[in-house]
Amino acid sequence: MCAMHEMEIDALAMMETNINWTHDARASLMAMANLRFNGISRCVTSGGTSNKEGYLPGGTALITQGKLCGRVMQRGSDPVGSFTWMALRGRKETGVLLINIYRVCQKAGTRAGPETAYSQIWTKLRKQGDRNPDPRNKCLEDVSNLITEWAQKGYHPLVMMDANAEWNETKFKEFTDKNGLIDMITDIHSEEEPPPTYARGRKKIDYILGDDHIRRAVVRAGALDLLDGVSPSDHTMQYIDVDERILFGDDSFCPIQAASRAGRINFGYQRSKDLCVAGAAIRLHKAILSCVRNHREFSEKMEALAQSLGIKLPERDKITLKQALANVCEAWKFKRLIEIDDGERRAAWLEDIMTQRALEVGGDPAKIIKCMINAAKRKGMFKRLRAILKSAWSSLDYIEVPVEKWLLDVESNELFEFDNGIFIAHAKFEEDLYEQYGQIKISPNTAKVVDVETSGDVIHVKNPDSTKLATWRRVTKPEEMEEWLLKRNKRHLQQMYIEKCPPTKSNFAPILEEYGTSVTAKAILSGDCDLKSLNLSPEMEWFLESLKMNEKETKMEIPKRMSREDFQKVMKLQDETTTSSPSGIHYTLWKALAEDDDLAELHALWLSIPFMYGFTSERHLKEIDCMLEKKYGVRRIHILRIIGLMEGDFNAYLKWAFNQHVMPNAEESGNLSPHQWGGRKGRSAIACAFRKLITWEYFRIVKETVVSFPGDLQSNFDRMLPSFNSIFAMKNGLADTVCRCRAETVERFERPVKTAAGVSERTYKYEDGDVKMGGEVQGKPDNMQLWTITSSYLLNLHNRLCQGVTLVDPTKSLVSRRTGDAYT
Repeated sequence: MCAMHEMEIDALAMMETNINWTHDARASLMAMANLRFNGISRCVTSGGTSNKEGYLPGGTALITQGKLCGRVMQRGSDPVGSFTWMALRGRKETGVLLINIYRVCQKAGTRAGPETAYSQIWTKLRKQGDRNPDPRNKCLEDVSNLITEWAQKGYHPLVMMDANAEWNETKFKEFTDKNGLIDMITDIHSEEEPPPTYARGRKKIDYILGDDHIRRAVVRAGALDLLDGVSPSDHTMQYIDVDERILFGDDSFCPIQAASRAGRINFGYQRSKDLCVAGAAIRLHKAILSCVRNHREFSEKMEALAQSLGIKLPERDKITLKQALANVCEAWKFKRLIEIDDGERRAAWLEDIMTQRALEVGGDPAKIIKCMINAAKRKGMFKRLRAILKSAWSSLDYIEVPVEKWLLDVESNELFEFDNGIFIAHAKFEEDLYEQYGQIKISPNTAKVVDVETSGDVIHVKNPDSTKLATWRRVTKPEEMEEWLLKRNKRHLQQMYIEKCPPTKSNFAPILEEYGTSVTAKAILSGDCDLKSLNLSPEMEWFLESLKMNEKETKMEIPKRMSREDFQKVMKLQDETTTSSPSGIHYTLWKALAEDDDLAELHALWLSIPFMYGFTSERHLKEIDCMLEKKYGVRRIHILRIIGLMEGDFNAYLKWAFNQHVMPNAEESGNLSPHQWGGRKGRSAIACAFRKLITWEYFRIVKETVVSFPGDLQSNFDRMLPSFNSIFAMKNGLADTVCRCRAETVERFERPVKTAAGVSERTYKYEDGDVKMGGEVQGKPDNMQLWTITSSYLLNLHNRLCQGVTLVDPTKSLVSRRTGDAYT
């Protein structure tokens, strides 16, 4: 990291790192890189699968920092640990593929130690089914395949490798010729003899390779002395300087850069100032050592740092290499003493906090502290497991949109129309004729591009035998991305009204007036409403009849005002790292505010007032649509997920109201369906899946036949109507003013979109004359509870109207009727 910082290296490839890149080792590398480069860094490693910590032969690491990180589109590593790679995007579907390779020196059939890099790779290849592994040359084959794959996407290879071979070695020469690779350093210094690249020989075995495009971008190349660069190392550091305008196509294309994390404030235990000063002193003495080694003068930055630390710089001509090295060692020793003292103070600080919390809870402080320590260990273990199992996440820096508008899927007999960022599925009713009416649906990848002709309520497909697949265009400009996403999200939330679903029709309007708190809605709950007068379907009448409040529900009443203790409890349980508040007010502030009784009392009252009187707070009317991938690596616009970001205190009130009052009331009323799982205490969605698994396992053991029908409600939360949900909330004791405030706030949200470029200045919202928008915002804490209650009544209605699946055996002696389980 020091070498990258001092020499201003944007991308560093390290071969034969001799580190077992376990999760902890990778986390340490990332932490050091983020600390050194203010959070603007990317790392990828490869190595052994052993659980052994510390030294392990082989392994590679590839690190980028600074503005180059904004170009990192994808990264990965070889499963057997021979190489790592990063794809850096450029302009107009082009880019650079950085590859870092360590090629073992032993040939096939060599007897090597059990922990050598050769033996590790040999063992992995055997497990993959390779009967005659050749670790030395297998990496060349795999890298060639990788280069070919990315070449089809317009990416040029830039290979940095420890080849353990001279240029004219047969297999290595075949590899370079096949991929059109040039030795950058030798080509630039063609008149000179290639210098040796490692300490134990006189040969050149390390290379920086690239194709003709890379060569045109290189302006300087060379190698440092053995003791310079990354040390200790028995290989020399080689480098190239490139013209980025040539390398990435054009300087007019500016990729989105990672946001700087500089200026963040750390809360909790603060490191001592002496420790920070000791660290800065180490940096100064290392810089002095570097100047002495490379015969350079002290820079102005070094003089300024020395002045701030109160250290007098030695005269440049008089200090020796030995003295400079000794000063670095002394600085490290001094810092270590401060670290020991600082660690003891931190341990004492933590012990005081744990003791205080143990006394608050009551009981034996020693036992409670031990439980806290075990809980912290479990949390750390789960965090490591999540890091292993979750896909690598990256911010949304591009999207893909289709070039063609109409696609035909023969298997489902549906015609798909691309409309403002989403696909509308039109059903077939005659040969080559499709209905004008359609519903939102995800188009299959096998759908073919067709030409259509629209006439009245009919769409005619001209070429149903088309074999052309859809073409997708990548959008990278932030302004164009935002324009597409704003249109897409608005159209997505209008789907209920455009498709004219039952709750959006005119005969349902009296129920949804006053944001679901109308006289008609209250009459339905009391059982005094004449449902026949609303001209509803029989199924809808039965459904609304089931909403009549029973005796228990009529006595339920939830307080409108949040007390000081409630506010403090909600904020105490809130995870401080959770992103919150479009206004920029972080949960750290809310938690700090909740620590003071007087401030907590005041804010609990201020927060409750809109809910007590049924109006909206202006600060709560802004919500940010955070755009995320539903499937890792798939950026097609119609498959993206919207997660809403709302004000932290607005969320806090909804958590208190629904988690502590509405759901317990719903359970107590006895109206929740026994087939409903998820969002309920003791009935998690995981428990439902486990019950299914046990059922399947039972039938497998007894060798009986079982049939399962999975179903998924697409865009479920985005098809819920806030006004309609007010009825379910009031049925379970929530006051009408609270329901009105909640529903009106959601329906009046002004929504920008957030991508890797930040939050857009443009927004979308419902305006007079527009098609209305529905949808409960994903990420809002009451969604799960509202759908749990709603779906329970739907399941109860389903039980009343039909038995779901009916299975009859061939002899007609056995009949099985079953409804479905549902979970959120």
